[in-house]
Amino acid sequence: MNVNPFADQGNEDRFNYSKMSNEIIDRIMPRLTGNAWKILSYFTRWRQLNPSAESPPTYREIKHGTGILSDETIKSCLSELNDHGFEFSEEDNHER
Repeated sequence: MNVNPFADQGNEDRFNYSKMSNEIIDRIMPRLTGNAWKILSYFTRWRQLNPSAESPPTYREIKHGTGILSDETIKSCLSELNDHGFEFSEEDNHER
């Protein structure tokens, strides 16, 4: 099977994708829960779209971007990601 996710499909958005280090995919992804992986993927994309943002996305934005509905699940995943060396604030500011 040949999979080419960035193949030219005849539209102007063919370069609309997020870059992610192979090391993250090869070494980190297998160690994370599915929800933590969703949040890491969301943050990777969010940071590339908002390189000068001074604050992280809100819980509301994370929920919308990942489909995760529980604040406790988000908080737990941020803790899991911190345990793997990623620095995420666990500030519980849901409405920023």
